[in-house]
Amino acid sequence: MRGSIGVHTAHCCKWHGCKYGDDDCPVANGEVEQEYPCEGCDRDLRDEKRVREKLVRIEEIKRWQEAKKN
Repeated sequence: MRGSIGVHTAHCCKWHGCKYGDDDCPVANGEVEQEYPCEGCDRDLRDEKRVREKLVRIEEIKRWQEAKKN
């Protein structure tokens, strides 16, 4: 994999992960920056409603986890 870092910087995402499923992806692991938005980022940018729904769901999960701890 290390010989193909350029492929990862062009296609993988620190948020959506490695396009190729590599555990040692330098972008997903935060070792290097991605060069372009990935396909998932593009999809999220086009569908603002979907992204807002995800954020609301994340907040609901956080509240549920906190309540479960107490």
